[in-house]
Amino acid sequence: MCWLGVPLICDERTVGVVAVQSYSVEISFTERDQELLTFVGYHIANGLERKRAQDSLRSAYADLERRVEDRTRELAIANRDLTDQIVERERVEDTLKHQALHDTLTGLPNRAYLLDRLARALARFRRNESHGFAVLFLDLDRFKVVNDSVGHLVGDELLKQAAARLASAVREPDTVSRLGGDEFAILLEDLQHPDRATQVAERLIAALSEPMRIAGKELFTSASIGIAFSHPRYTRPEELLRDADVAMYRAKAQGRQRFELFDEHLRAEAVRVLDLEGDLRRGLARGEFEPHFQAIVRLDDRRVVGYEALLRWRHSERGLLLPGEFLNVAEDNGSIEQIDWQMFALSCRDAQRLPVKSAYISINVSARQMRAFDFDQSVLRLIDASGLDAPPGASGGHRGRAAGKPGPRTALAGGTARSGRAGAT
Repeated sequence: MCWLGVPLICDERTVGVVAVQSYSVEISFTERDQELLTFVGYHIANGLERKRAQDSLRSAYADLERRVEDRTRELAIANRDLTDQIVERERVEDTLKHQALHDTLTGLPNRAYLLDRLARALARFRRNESHGFAVLFLDLDRFKVVNDSVGHLVGDELLKQAAARLASAVREPDTVSRLGGDEFAILLEDLQHPDRATQVAERLIAALSEPMRIAGKELFTSASIGIAFSHPRYTRPEELLRDADVAMYRAKAQGRQRFELFDEHLRAEAVRVLDLEGDLRRGLARGEFEPHFQAIVRLDDRRVVGYEALLRWRHSERGLLLPGEFLNVAEDNGSIEQIDWQMFALSCRDAQRLPVKSAYISINVSARQMRAFDFDQSVLRLIDASGLDAPPGASGGHRGRAAGKPGPRTALAGGTARSGRAGAT
């Protein structure tokens, strides 16, 4: 019996053995047989190595495919999440942009949106004046009465219904916006003729004149409208709004529930008011307002019993001005209160030089003063500081004699009753 074996070597490792064995005494293995078996073993080892490499490669492919599937699934989930985040971010951005450009109560475009559209319309018009447009400035008449009488919730509902009516009364390309409070503005683009703007204004007034049913109440409102048309002199959208606003105030002054067109006369008036407001501020700073005393005579004995301090403005350029030339503007911009206090102080000072020392002084004041609860006390302190003598029979610890007189711009019943104890009536 004889035996012959060779190792199977793969990657420098012995992984097996090839052996042949003979049980016959007649057979014996030679060196040639060993070489042949070595050759066979070499090829068997190579086959095993290829099979192992194929299995390893197949396993690697399978693992790679599994990992790719897992990663692809993870990427798909991440991509879906990212897409959802992008969609949500775009939704939030759109919401914020909408809120930034729209009124939260009515849903209409707001002032910022309107100014942007106005700027675009103005740019188109400056390139080609055939692209005319108009701005309608609308204010609800007596809206404050509704708020004060039935409450802000009803007032808000009225604004929403009014906004819906305005939007339904214009074309799709036109812009209806809420500027704030009870003020709205309408931009009419591609205006071929001014008549279309006036026709729209008439429709808007008619739409708002219909009764509104809110909270079980039938409410009525109306609108005053000012209209400004595109013109080469305009360079900024705010200028158009300003002029339409001026025309709207003219409509209110003419009786409400109507429209007015902005023209050169209104433009000149607006410039005059603007200049006058500046002059009023400068006049206050320079002390240009002064009292002119007019005697008050008792008819039965023709005795001077008092003096009325008449307001005059010694304008640095225009000379002596009467109240009718500036009083309304002073009331509108609030400077009238400062003018009143200058009149009080100067009247107390100049009272010392009046011919009849025992006479009282009557001063017209703005009704705005009545809103201050301590107005009477402020007047009394001023009189006290001036050193005026109290009239005969005056009561209280204050010295002085002055009268707040009801006039074209005030009614002093509330303040005068409290002041009477000190001789100021």
